[in-house]
Amino acid sequence: MTELYRTLSRLKKINPAIYDGIKSGDLVRLDENLDGKVIAFIREVEPNHILACFNLSGEEKAIQLSLGNYSGTYTDAFSGRSEALDDSAKIKLSPYGYAIFTKN
Repeated sequence: MTELYRTLSRLKKINPAIYDGIKSGDLVRLDENLDGKVIAFIREVEPNHILACFNLSGEEKAIQLSLGNYSGTYTDAFSGRSEALDDSAKIKLSPYGYAIFTKN
């Protein structure tokens, strides 16, 4: 969990999509079609995006998100790897796990 907080703290300093609470852009929920055990959303201040997914269950989850206009090349906030996330992005989440991606 410490890694999550460190990463979010670092991103808060460098990404306008999460600089300053509600002033930092719109929050778009992406989890309408999920089973209620995963929260997924995007915060956006053009051209910056944060995509966050949180697994609230003790089971591994493989989710598919409809990104639509938010599709593109994102960077995994933890590994630094670039990944193309298209309109039907697939993301694996470990039990109680999370994934955070950025796009500039």
